[in-house]
Amino acid sequence: MLVITGLFEQIILGVVRFAMIAVDIVAFFVMIEVLATKWPNLNLLGLDRVGAPVVDAMSEAMDSVFRIRTMPGKLLASLIVLAVCRLALNLLFHPFIWMGVS
Repeated sequence: MLVITGLFEQIILGVVRFAMIAVDIVAFFVMIEVLATKWPNLNLLGLDRVGAPVVDAMSEAMDSVFRIRTMPGKLLASLIVLAVCRLALNLLFHPFIWMGVS
């Protein structure tokens, strides 16, 4: 029974860690979009093209939820939502650390 409980905890931790990494990747591409619009550089524009599907989907979601029409407003709202998601995942992950599961 202890093995099954340990496996279940590890599965939960794996899912939470995966979600944290996914949130970080989306936040990275949103920040690249902000930087590429402010300072158009060849490298930033290349990274912006790579992350464009993710950022476009996130900005459409921000438009449908918050009714924000400007692109800087959508990007700022996206970063705030991603920061709140990251904080929530950290709070979800934190009790497992204190229980000794890693």
